[in-house]
Amino acid sequence: MAAIAMQLYGHPNRKIGMDVSQDGSLVLSQDKHTLAGPGDLGRLSDHELVVALDAAAAGERAALGATLRCLAEVERRGVHVDMGYRTIFDYCVLRLKMSEGAAMSRMYSARIADKFPVLYEHLRSGSLSLSSVSRLAPHLTEENCSELLARACGARLREVETIVAEL
Repeated sequence: MAAIAMQLYGHPNRKIGMDVSQDGSLVLSQDKHTLAGPGDLGRLSDHELVVALDAAAAGERAALGATLRCLAEVERRGVHVDMGYRTIFDYCVLRLKMSEGAAMSRMYSARIADKFPVLYEHLRSGSLSLSSVSRLAPHLTEENCSELLARACGARLREVETIVAEL
């Protein structure tokens, strides 16, 4: 996973980065000093910790977009079938070790984002959550996409569910 670097507010020349090491541990770097492991988070100031968490959340959203793009392409090519998985759902649960709920929301979201690539930017920015995209998925069309996204962006899931119920 590529490192995410964010400037510390009020410190334009200091940066804090976040990455995940091969063994899965969180690696934070501050200027040229590497912080590794959960115990080292205690060395960060509250402000630095919040900035690190912001960077981790941004990285998670970026990784989600990459996951959805790859998932859509695997399904389009039928790679999962060639590998012996009957469905993309089975591939997600058995190969990618996703929970069933995570697999379903990612399947729906990958399919609809493949049709409406603007959804990737909304997911990356956080203006739409994965849950919101998966709720909107069955209802998005070429005709209503702009209007629905204008209403749904920035809305919480319950508000998106209300928007969908009004359709």
